[in-house]
Amino acid sequence: MMTNCKMEIVCLDPGTYISIHDHEMRQRILTALFKMTRAHGPVSKQDLADRLKIKYQQLSYQLCDHLSSMWKVAKEEKVRGARMEYIVPSNPDAVYIAIGKDRKIYLIDPLAELFGPLSETGLRCDSCSEEDCNECMASLIEKGIVPSAISEAEEETLRINNRSKAKPLDAGIIVSLKGLATGENCVLTIPCDRCTFMKRKEEGNNNGKTRFLVLGGYLGAGKTTLAVNLARTLREKNDRSVAIITNDQGDVLVDTEFTKDAGFDVREILGGCFCSNFDEFVSSARTLVSAGRPDVIIAEPIGTSTNLMGSVVTPLRSLYPNEFDVAPFTVVIDCIRAADIISGTKEKNIESVDLIPAHQIKEAEVVILSKADLVRPEVVSDIREKLKTMLPDADIIETSSSDLRNIDKITEMILSDRVSTKAAERDNNKGFAFEKAKLGWYSGTFSITPNGKVDMYSMSSDIMKGVAKEYGPKSIVHVKVIISSPEAAAKMSLVQESIQVDGIYGSRFISGPGKLVLNARVISPPKRLEDTMRKIIDSLSSYPAKIEKVSEACFSPKPESPSHFFFE
Repeated sequence: MMTNCKMEIVCLDPGTYISIHDHEMRQRILTALFKMTRAHGPVSKQDLADRLKIKYQQLSYQLCDHLSSMWKVAKEEKVRGARMEYIVPSNPDAVYIAIGKDRKIYLIDPLAELFGPLSETGLRCDSCSEEDCNECMASLIEKGIVPSAISEAEEETLRINNRSKAKPLDAGIIVSLKGLATGENCVLTIPCDRCTFMKRKEEGNNNGKTRFLVLGGYLGAGKTTLAVNLARTLREKNDRSVAIITNDQGDVLVDTEFTKDAGFDVREILGGCFCSNFDEFVSSARTLVSAGRPDVIIAEPIGTSTNLMGSVVTPLRSLYPNEFDVAPFTVVIDCIRAADIISGTKEKNIESVDLIPAHQIKEAEVVILSKADLVRPEVVSDIREKLKTMLPDADIIETSSSDLRNIDKITEMILSDRVSTKAAERDNNKGFAFEKAKLGWYSGTFSITPNGKVDMYSMSSDIMKGVAKEYGPKSIVHVKVIISSPEAAAKMSLVQESIQVDGIYGSRFISGPGKLVLNARVISPPKRLEDTMRKIIDSLSSYPAKIEKVSEACFSPKPESPSHFFFE
């Protein structure tokens, strides 16, 4: 943790300011460089390019031809015979200002992501309370860094730039303007416990460790939608970078495509649960850290996974304590299914799949009640009371993808210093294997070549209706489809008899080449499920498009064989 907040106000020539202000990619490069190096030290150009999702050549051109004064090489290494440069900002504490006509001030503050006229962008100090600003200002005056009072002309300069009252950084800018003739910069050093902005930046660092959330829950509970909504909130409201690890028995995953389309780094573990592929799981997490250096990784295991506390969460926190800061194990359960699962009084039959989700809930340290908007408030209250009896120490938070209620409470837990501590208890219930064996597991990928406008929403709806027509609600565990093209994407899911639109990006129509990915988890013999899915895809011939199979697989999931198991 830093002991202070240090800012160096650096004067920039107008030409350099304009070349950055008018170029979004250069702004993104500076922001990523400042954030990554502050959290993790020198960064390779390749890692920086990967974080920005641009080609190495693009990054190198921008750095060398347009941003050369703003970075330097910190060290060099040889990797497989090639020279790799690790770079840092030339001045990691810099807040750049440029002076225009009529005393207008223009700002480039990469760490705060402020690029533009001061009158419009404001300053990072604006996020601090008045009390903290006053104490920071008193500290700067006491150290003789800024004067106790400013002149009328300086007050006028602030007014021209829409600054009604001088805050610490305003005072520093005034001092910098005085030093223009001699080329001197103004260095402000403020105790970190007084700088709200820097505290927020430093709190996300976790002493170099990556915050790790394992998000469990049964098929169709809404894990992927919640994971993406959490990632968006963490990025947009909390200024945190997020990566996601998806998981499936098959070889093509709708969740991965959906997460990519939402703009997040993603890795997938296919062919079995995280627990059976634990070393690959950790390797994927490390790859995400080295490539993009995310603040948070959200890992979403297969919905039929059991004993996750002992086979994934505890090994992760026990074997890699210096790399990952593991948040409390969080399990998602949808309110529609919750009452039957928790009560245990539901009539059992060949279509019942209740043992696995009931076990998943028992392992939870935090329970998320999803789809809370789809049931009455008194139902949610009843579920909460029953869960509190089962799990007296667990947090219970209700949410909904439609209104994002309580999403901030969940992100607050993720960003807190709380860690997973619950002891694992092994449950060898043979009913788990029996319930998994009931399921048919279908995954298919198809190319779409339109010869007119194709309505993705209508096509997705027809697929879901086709499944609902063939199988009863109790047999439909989770079906999901994503249709995407370079300009648009749509994801839809079906759980029992409930169809939900999980997201539409861009237009609902596509006219260029696209892709359709279909995953179905249904209580059905695999052969029947495969024949059903093929028939449904064939029925889409009424759309103005050529649909061709790229890959397809249908099977019953294999038993899990955990690589590690820690339990009491």
